[in-house]
Amino acid sequence: MTSRTDGTSPDGDADIGPIQRVAVIGAGWIGQQIAARLALYGLSAGMVDTSAAALSKARGWLQGLSADTWAEWGAEPPDGFSGAWRDRIDFADWRPDGDQPPPDWLADTDLVIECVPEQVAIKRRVLKSWSRFLPAETILVSNSSYFPPSVLARFVEHSERFAHLHFHAPVLRDSACDICRGPATQPWVIERLRQLCQTIGQHPIVLRREHPGYIFNWLLQSVLRAALELAARDVADAEQIDQAWRAVTGMPSGPFQIMDQIGLDVVEQALANARWSEMEPVPIGRLLEILAERTSSGRLGVKTGQGFYEYDGP
Repeated sequence: MTSRTDGTSPDGDADIGPIQRVAVIGAGWIGQQIAARLALYGLSAGMVDTSAAALSKARGWLQGLSADTWAEWGAEPPDGFSGAWRDRIDFADWRPDGDQPPPDWLADTDLVIECVPEQVAIKRRVLKSWSRFLPAETILVSNSSYFPPSVLARFVEHSERFAHLHFHAPVLRDSACDICRGPATQPWVIERLRQLCQTIGQHPIVLRREHPGYIFNWLLQSVLRAALELAARDVADAEQIDQAWRAVTGMPSGPFQIMDQIGLDVVEQALANARWSEMEPVPIGRLLEILAERTSSGRLGVKTGQGFYEYDGP
């Protein structure tokens, strides 16, 4: 069960508290990190996959997780890392349209996160079968990295409880989560997801309207695409392109290093989906208008003390 912003459930019952148990559909690289993060911050997490081998691999990765993982990012694990957080993660080789009964712990699940490969056909099938199985009050979200909610919402029963909750890799590092409503999503769903993000130490970014790739991924795909275009035109190799990016921006990783960190298969899927859902470019005139709104009044940036932000001095 979940609750509205006024502390009541969708049917008007009394306050039933925050999200406490979450099921993650898909035991892949991102799914297992999401489950770990939830458990590390005190929530109960269940991992569900149709592949027993994938679940076994995820279990092994979780058991081998150490403080060195965070050290690689120059960070420290959360306070609960030394505790029995792994005991809060359950595993189930199960599917809602199969013959086997569901695991007992699934009956108490407040939120289900779809985390399967970034392909419409797969997500559509998974979301459709799970939405038929789950009670209408259980929140169902997709971790899709690029598709807007309206692409998938029409396959979901009780789409008023459906939204997108997108985690950025690596999920174990403190970062942000994109929260995006679908055409029928109710406000109480967005509010519960926002509270969940804060509970697990992630910054919730609630979009005003749906957009492919949300915010960061839309920005990032432009950079990665430009890097690939430079390589395709034989302007420079991957190492030179990364060196240029690092030297000028001061960032530790260049575009090709970022692609390696994300996973080249994930990048390939994201760029393919970007082509599939190509949006009409915003006219250059409109972009210039956004700048002219500031330059016309002398707000030129750091050198004048004001631009999109305000600064103490030039």
